Amino acid sequence: SLRNKAMDAVVEESAEQEDTAEEEFNQVEIRSDFSETAMFMPQLRTDAEGRVAISFTMPQSLTTWNLNGLAHTRDMRVGTLGEKIVARKALTAKLHLPRFGREQDVLSFTVLVNNTGTAMQKGKMQVQVMDAQTDKVLMKKTVKFTVAQERDTVYTFIYPVVQGLEGLKFKAVALADKDSDGEQREIPVLSSVVTLTESKALTLESGEGEKVNLADLFPVEAQDRRV
Repeated sequence: SLRNKAMDAVVEESAEQEDTAEEEFNQVEIRSDFSETAMFMPQLRTDAEGRVAISFTMPQSLTTWNLNGLAHTRDMRVGTLGEKIVARKALTAKLHLPRFGREQDVLSFTVLVNNTGTAMQKGKMQVQVMDAQTDKVLMKKTVKFTVAQERDTVYTFIYPVVQGLEGLKFKAVALADKDSDGEQREIPVLSSVVTLTESKALTLESGEGEKVNLADLFPVEAQDRRV
């Protein structure tokens, strides 16, 4: 009927919009390198005019970096250099995670969407939780955001940790009309099983031997027991 055709059109249009949004999120560059040291080059040599050129890749942390340099001549005259480098974006998505998770725990984590620009930012943010070993998506949520100029907004998410995971990978992607940002971090997952150590004491004199029954340390119902 005409009504069913209209409903089918709405469903198809909605699916196309979801695919388009997913493609837009996938095109955003994700920051994942948060090394504390950007560069260390202790053996640079200048040219005949005392100039030196360096090239390196900066980590992806949005912060203020200190650039420190020390130079000396053959007769030990010394010169120093100190500069600050600010890495920033107009729109940022920053994950705030616990240091680790534990099986069967309920994790609470936040994403801060920050607008450092001079105009209001409106858009959508996607958050994913993945298995760190296989990249299997365990949770995916999308929210809309509106952040005034030079302001930020915090979003809180809950994830119940399942058993059998060695680590969790978190990814947050913020997408506005002109600006975008994405961040990915990883935390370990600790086992919910507590390791216990049981022992049996015995004393042997030199040249003596003794038979020890260890059956009580390995009951039939026990699992994962080892010497």
